[in-house]
Amino acid sequence: MFSRKIKLHINHEVSSLIVCIILNLVICLVNLVFSFVSNSKSLLGDSIDAFGDVITYIIAIYAIHKIATGKNVDESFWLGIVQMILSCLILEEIIRDSFFTKETDVHFELMLYISLISLLVNLVCVILLYLTRKKDSNIKAA
Repeated sequence: MFSRKIKLHINHEVSSLIVCIILNLVICLVNLVFSFVSNSKSLLGDSIDAFGDVITYIIAIYAIHKIATGKNVDESFWLGIVQMILSCLILEEIIRDSFFTKETDVHFELMLYISLISLLVNLVCVILLYLTRKKDSNIKAA
């Protein structure tokens, strides 16, 4: 059905997405742990955002697989649903914490270092996906 060149390109795209999934899972866990250590809601939001990226990449792999088997798929609807759910989780945590939790000290220096690491991981993923994007709308969306 597909030429060897297209199959290699699809494998390269999926490999890039898997690397991005692993990187984002690691940074998600790091952000989650350090959000509690540093009392930072910002890092908690970053953790949930990284988890949303993982879900996005998994859906992109699913879409690539469906397209490779000749089936049409509209993953954008599901990506929107996932992002809305994750946004509601962040909003709920911020509201709950604002009204029902006493003030705590935030460790700004630790929060800054972890945020910079997250930024670097996201930059690596953007570069990796940019290099493999070609004409695939799933890679562009991810």
